[in-house]
Amino acid sequence: MRSPLRSAVRYLGLANSRERKMSMHVDNGLTEWVAKIETRLQANPHDAEGWFALARDAQTRPVDQMRTFWERAVSHFPTHPYFWMLYIEQEIKASHFDEVEKLFSRCLHKIPSIELSRQHVRYVFSHYPPVSLPNRERIREAYDQAIGRVGFDLDSSSLYLDYIKFLRECEAVGAYAEQQRGLKIREVFQKAVSVPMLNIELMWKEYCHFEQGFQPNQAEKITSDRSREYTNAKKNARVLEPLVRALRRDKLPSPPRTLDEERQQIENWKKWVNFERVNPLLLDDNNKLMRRIAFAYENCLMCMPYRLDMWLETAAHYRDAAEKAQSKGDHVTAREVLDSAACCMERGIVLYPDRPLFYLIIADIEEFRKMNDRVKKIFERCLKKVTENPTLAYIHYMLFMRRAEGINAAREIFKRARTDPRITQEIYTASALMEYFTTKDKGVALRIFELVFKKHPINLSFVDKYLDFMMLQNEQINAKILVEKALNAESLAPSDKLVVAGKILEYDVLFGDYDTIQRTEKSRAELLDILQPPVTTSLTASRLVSRWNYMDLTPLTDNDLRNMDYLECRNPSSLAQPSPFDMFKNTRAATTSSGPKSGVVMPDLAAMLPFKPRPRNRGYLSVPGGDYAFPEALEHLKRQLPPPDSFAGPFPDLDQVIKLILEEQPKSAAELQKAADGIDPGLRTIAQIVNMADDAETDKIKLEFDPERRFVNDIYRSRLAKKMKVEGE
Repeated sequence: MRSPLRSAVRYLGLANSRERKMSMHVDNGLTEWVAKIETRLQANPHDAEGWFALARDAQTRPVDQMRTFWERAVSHFPTHPYFWMLYIEQEIKASHFDEVEKLFSRCLHKIPSIELSRQHVRYVFSHYPPVSLPNRERIREAYDQAIGRVGFDLDSSSLYLDYIKFLRECEAVGAYAEQQRGLKIREVFQKAVSVPMLNIELMWKEYCHFEQGFQPNQAEKITSDRSREYTNAKKNARVLEPLVRALRRDKLPSPPRTLDEERQQIENWKKWVNFERVNPLLLDDNNKLMRRIAFAYENCLMCMPYRLDMWLETAAHYRDAAEKAQSKGDHVTAREVLDSAACCMERGIVLYPDRPLFYLIIADIEEFRKMNDRVKKIFERCLKKVTENPTLAYIHYMLFMRRAEGINAAREIFKRARTDPRITQEIYTASALMEYFTTKDKGVALRIFELVFKKHPINLSFVDKYLDFMMLQNEQINAKILVEKALNAESLAPSDKLVVAGKILEYDVLFGDYDTIQRTEKSRAELLDILQPPVTTSLTASRLVSRWNYMDLTPLTDNDLRNMDYLECRNPSSLAQPSPFDMFKNTRAATTSSGPKSGVVMPDLAAMLPFKPRPRNRGYLSVPGGDYAFPEALEHLKRQLPPPDSFAGPFPDLDQVIKLILEEQPKSAAELQKAADGIDPGLRTIAQIVNMADDAETDKIKLEFDPERRFVNDIYRSRLAKKMKVEGE
């Protein structure tokens, strides 16, 4: 590991001995500050604050001195546009235009960033002023490429408007040139108004104004033909905006962690992808729909490149789109889609150079295109890059050569793999099965299987495959020999040996004699004695039950097996103690599954009413988020009551009624009966309460017909009356 001080010297551009001798002018405080940040980056290479701090300082220094840092930054974040844009900006300030062109060629077609594309257009516009026809063509080509890359972005309206402004300012000599310029402006406008974006209303207004000035006679017809696309895009822009705004596209990528924020982000990205998949724009062009979905995937990989599942989903999307295009005879589109898929997987190789997955995906793409020479080159690259265990790459290389060139070419790859000290025994299993099912030569396959015992320590997966092959060939004697070798092998754990014994027991029960079954049972019993099961579990009982099992059938019911704490003696995972990760996984599964849990009280979902928001709907109970139906009891009461228009009065003051009811103390049944009979006049009955409310309503009516009493409490009207009385006098 590089020391922080040495990293600081490299950061400051003092890489060679001559510069180090001339570094007396370098501030020691700055060197210590950089060394502290380098220490943080060594502890956490994805520390965003550390990278931002170094980038801010590097922007104040000459780019020749800081080029090592910038290259390091873009190599560490190859999919994100932030450091690429800063690096390019520094090169432009230093007038290193050759370096600028190289940087754009390295990142522009790989990063679907609207900011990066606009930076490229601004550079082309400033470096190639539109004073000559070649320069104008270069600028127009830059705009077309930018719209092709990021024209689906929600924030792409400024890019379209800049392009249209450039086209309007271009000089057109002659009627034909003027006509061609107008047609090009119309083409850009029509692309823009069909894309869900911000400020699309302004874009539509500008387009209608343009058509009125370009072809007034046909303007109404042309705009009406495009109004459907515009309306659909405008509607979907409102749906798409919250989806895109929920994404952290400005955040630097980092390896995945089990954080709620990261899980929420990946859910948001998938919402965007699923939104595009349902084709809300009702596109008839499958190629355009494919590119919109791919644009969402590419943006996700730009911000979250360490999510391997998104790489696989992107590759599957490209592959499906290519197959659909090829099935329709559109070979040009299929070739372009596969080129995009291969380019995408190459970006994955930059992040994961030692993972065979991305090489295998590219090899599959090239094999789909019948490019066998390219497939060979990809496998050779993979074998050079994968330094830890290239066995999987050798296996798929061998199987490809069998498909492409025959069994002899595959044997050459197997021969080459045997000389590689890094491989494991899986290549022998694959080669043996390939020989048997291709040439039907059982002897060759058996000899390849036997080579493993001479070169590698055996494991359970090899013994399992070899034993299956023996049973398939009905080689009982050789199978018994293999089992004896496995049971005596030091490389197999007792649990693995138990699986081997259980496998041969199943074979003996089906095809062996009784004595053979007893001997195998004895071997299993000896292996079980070595294991340490839970205290409540009887291995003897579990062993006897498992002997009579066949496939999913058992001689006892599930409840019986649960009561006896049964363990499947043929499955080593059931005998092993659960790891903390297994316990966490089981807990998560228990909390997320919808089935009933033993010992846990679950709510009765059948008795729960579904939440169906109905905004501003009369007859519903208002709750946060919408209006909710009344409970069943209140609904029943409402059905029993007469309709409101059948009651003409009197109407008591509800506040008075509720106030009187609240003031009443709870009375017993006997007291209420006495009150009803008039024995205790001090007690108010419900009828009396209603009468009091009626009296209050009567007073209210009197106020309405008595003007003097009506305004007794109205201070404003009383003052006005006094004033008018004084003036009258």
